[in-house]
Amino acid sequence: VAIVNNFMAGLERRSEHRGLFIVCEGIDGCGKGTQAGMLVDYLFKKNKRHHVLYTREPGRSDYGAEIRKILKEESDPYKQGIKMAELFVDDRRNHIYRAVMPILYYGGIAVSDRYKHSTLAYQHAQGIPLDVLVEMHQGLPVPDLTLFFDVDVEEALRRQAKDEHRDYAEVFEKKPFQEKLAENYRMLAKYLKDEPIRDIDANNPIEAVFKDVLTAITPLLSKVS
Repeated sequence: VAIVNNFMAGLERRSEHRGLFIVCEGIDGCGKGTQAGMLVDYLFKKNKRHHVLYTREPGRSDYGAEIRKILKEESDPYKQGIKMAELFVDDRRNHIYRAVMPILYYGGIAVSDRYKHSTLAYQHAQGIPLDVLVEMHQGLPVPDLTLFFDVDVEEALRRQAKDEHRDYAEVFEKKPFQEKLAENYRMLAKYLKDEPIRDIDANNPIEAVFKDVLTAITPLLSKVS
């Protein structure tokens, strides 16, 4: 246990990493999960030297369990904003240092379905100031690339309705809230001007969207080749 704790502490002290950290972001139904899965498959097959981690948030921590409980049981999307922010950040730190940073440290590729941008978009829509949310994420690694899948809210809602894997509608999956989220995500690309964020038109067919993903990601692959 002591060896593991020392290793994790060492990762926390490192601001740099040798691998590649890619994040897929967007409103519910934007297709980011589909595109993330396609990207992971592509990266794994492209080069036998690629060690690829495909992960998502919230994680499998106690914080993640509490988040899922609220998403399922809460009826008002504007309630519990600060509590949700704290839970997501605590879950994220656990996720990053136990799952993502180890593979980055050893030169692998981590592809995450959601990261800090979700909290900035969602909890800001719940009324939490952006500067407060940004401060809560101090010390966490900046992705090498964040792909923002921009989609019309009506199209996203249609996709959600057709998704057979959704057991229930989460509290945030309501049109007015999703419209606010879409605005927040588009604003983040300007607000986080020092971070590499690439807008992807996710209204297009799946293969066309993935072509844009590859165009965005290809210049970075030399880092892990």
